[in-house]
Amino acid sequence: MNELLTAAAMQAEERAVFATGVKEETLLEMAGHALARTIARYYPEGGTLVVFAGKGHNAADALVAARELRKLDHWELDVRLVFGPPEMKPLAQQKLAELGCAAHRSLGVASYGGRVVILDGLLGIGASGPPQGDLADACAAINRWRDTWRVPVVAVDLPSGLGHPGCVVADLTVTFGFPKLELVADTATEFVGQIEVCELEHLGGDHPSAGDFLVTSAWVRAHLPAPRRFATHKGQAGRVGLVAGSRGCVGATRLAAAAAVRAGAGLVTLFVPEEIYAIAAAAVIPEVMVRTTKELSGFTADAWGIGPGLGPTVSRSLQAWLEALTAPAVVDADALNWISQTGLCGLESLAGPRLLTPHPGEMKRLLAHWRPELSAATRAEQVREFTRIYPVSLVLKGARSITAQAGHPLAYNSSGAPTMASGGMGDILTGICTALLAQGLNPYAAGAVGSWILGTAGAQAGKHGYGATYVLEEIGRSLSRV
Repeated sequence: MNELLTAAAMQAEERAVFATGVKEETLLEMAGHALARTIARYYPEGGTLVVFAGKGHNAADALVAARELRKLDHWELDVRLVFGPPEMKPLAQQKLAELGCAAHRSLGVASYGGRVVILDGLLGIGASGPPQGDLADACAAINRWRDTWRVPVVAVDLPSGLGHPGCVVADLTVTFGFPKLELVADTATEFVGQIEVCELEHLGGDHPSAGDFLVTSAWVRAHLPAPRRFATHKGQAGRVGLVAGSRGCVGATRLAAAAAVRAGAGLVTLFVPEEIYAIAAAAVIPEVMVRTTKELSGFTADAWGIGPGLGPTVSRSLQAWLEALTAPAVVDADALNWISQTGLCGLESLAGPRLLTPHPGEMKRLLAHWRPELSAATRAEQVREFTRIYPVSLVLKGARSITAQAGHPLAYNSSGAPTMASGGMGDILTGICTALLAQGLNPYAAGAVGSWILGTAGAQAGKHGYGATYVLEEIGRSLSRV
């Protein structure tokens, strides 16, 4: 259930469930329990949960989660009400009474010992328009706590007021049943944070859907390479060829090659310009074989990764080799810039499957030589139109990377963290995606799965520090956790 639904479509889905006889309280209890489990997983050390409750079912979800967390020894509660209990909906009143602890109307910052986590239960998917009055004050108070005291904010279903000035800025949004289309809008990225989708038993029948979806661990699990047979040898685990590197950019070769190894490629061969051969051979991890680009002719690989650190000056013979390549290939970085400089020549009639992985700057250069007016379009519009014209798969990288291919829905990545704003992440993605191609995934699946693996590894690595080298060490663990 990773299809993206609008908030209105989700409400229709809920009404259809209630029409079958399922009680609102049943669904609400399931959502609250799932929310509590998610908070406990993200913050296992516990602390004080500060609940900001509105008056509707969003507040009731939050209060159920608070009730469940209170049963654990390492959680304390502080419940802040925006409205008096008589103004709250019956189920919200009921869940507040069941909580059995004092609640108050103050929005001021209090002093607590240990970690503090804010739970935003002010407004749900039924709200419209910007927060007003006391609700606006509560949203501002949450953001003030987050900005001033670095208190993490967890939003219930979607950040209160999302899409309007003054909305809550969340670090984690826990959404129920289906992810909401509003959560992946370009304008929502800064307010939503990480997205967790909690499936609920009764949701999941026929429903209106845009077809686009959120890549979750369950989707990745279903699209990973098949488990290896016990007798598998390295030649059957995927042969990767990488064409990368130039003077001053050896690090890109090391990152891409190491990522391909960590993502399961059986054999990885790196091709570099002759002038940096000695440096590159000494820099890469021992599992990687290194050759010069003069030795490309006649070499066969199951998949190729081309572009990291190649530099702006590339021989015409190397470009011709890429254009004639029949094997699947990931095209990134400077290889994308060659394509831009040639006016996208050759993209209409490719010799083999291609996965393009531009960051926003590289995408802008691709658009400049084709449809410059699209630079002002949304990212979804950009990738839909580009892949409609050109027979490629494409990952538009970013805080919510999008994978696209003609005839397929857009796949929005759900993983990642702000700590990934560091050089070398794209080189690692090239290595991961190339390894997945070599193990039999098609370019579209490789782009979506690879983006999720990178984001998951990046989020874990961010707990230890900044930098792409930390991410490399988490790739294997990310795969084992799927």
